[in-house]
Amino acid sequence: MRQERTSSLKEIKPIFTLDQIYGTDLIYNPRPSIEDHGHFADDPVVNETLTGRELSILGEMPVVCRDAVCTTPALNILEKIGLKIPPIRYTYRNTEEYLQLLQLFREKDQRVVMQYPHPKKEVPKDLYWVKPDVIEYVNDKNKIDELVPSDYVPERKTISYKQMKEEIDNKELTAPVVLKTGDGEPTAGGFGVKICTTEEDMHEAIEFFKQTPEIIVEQHIDYHSNICVQYACNTKGEITYLGNTEQIVSEGGNHKGSWVNVTADMMDEASEAGKEIMKNAYEKGYVGIAGFDVVFTDTHFYFIDLNFRMNASTGALLLSESIYNTFGKDEIRLNSWTSNLEFDDMLELLEKYIEKEWIIPLSIFDPRYVPFETDGARVTGLIIADSKDEINSMLEEMAQDGLVTS
Repeated sequence: MRQERTSSLKEIKPIFTLDQIYGTDLIYNPRPSIEDHGHFADDPVVNETLTGRELSILGEMPVVCRDAVCTTPALNILEKIGLKIPPIRYTYRNTEEYLQLLQLFREKDQRVVMQYPHPKKEVPKDLYWVKPDVIEYVNDKNKIDELVPSDYVPERKTISYKQMKEEIDNKELTAPVVLKTGDGEPTAGGFGVKICTTEEDMHEAIEFFKQTPEIIVEQHIDYHSNICVQYACNTKGEITYLGNTEQIVSEGGNHKGSWVNVTADMMDEASEAGKEIMKNAYEKGYVGIAGFDVVFTDTHFYFIDLNFRMNASTGALLLSESIYNTFGKDEIRLNSWTSNLEFDDMLELLEKYIEKEWIIPLSIFDPRYVPFETDGARVTGLIIADSKDEINSMLEEMAQDGLVTS
């Protein structure tokens, strides 16, 4: 289906769109598996909202997304602010319809750019554009040593759950340490990772990983910056450095947003090392977007996680140059909000902040379209200002109005 574009005084353009990597004959599917989604947030709203997160950077590439992020009022707001939305959107309302879409693509011999591996009963191998074993390999936390230059890998080892439990009980394995799932399942937002800084954290890890057969024990790095460097690689193996974002992380290690395009010592060296990682992945068969989490100390940096997929802040990076030029602001922060206001009231509030040139929404989730319990409407987007302090003040005002950072 194709909707008429709402006129806009501004147009926010990404430096390139995903159809320039993949073309328009492929379909982009950003959703994790519904039944077996690995180490992701348990809240289904989070996983449904992210299906609208890349709408503004797809160009003409068709996309699979939840109906709750493609409502007419929501898309009108995105287009009004100057974002271009792909005309072909394959929407679903529930699990059955999602699986029916995947079956329809298979019947039409249609290849799909899958961001996350699905169980074979949901998605057969011949549906993937990038082979699923390649996606699984490059995203497996056990394979970091094989993709990252050895100088930039923290000390790490893989042990069984039983051995981990015994070593914790016997105080052979102590804090500080970082424990990660070693089961090869996809992760996002810090889920599947336990940062242990106290003895209590170590004992909580025993319960946290009880369903995980293998655990990665990784050196705890006392870092001052946690930065994601991002890349795009096309079918010719041409690698483009997209920029970086500084991740805002909770005490438990979960992603809470990002500052876009930051400076740090050794950034040039880190970005070059990231290109080498991307080249290694391309030689394994990977094409597309990737973001690598790098932590910086005063004297060194380490790659602690590799995400061969669209990252939460990829859209922000691709749009950032246009935003800087259009609005003349110096700071951009990726953020997510929830609101218990009535949806139409929340949209009015959102438009107020758009008019003030505070917010550029990327994905707007309407809770009325889903049967499960939610915390209300959800918005993922960018907040722009001249300084980080100004952005923090804006977030406080938004929270008072009913748009609360999540």
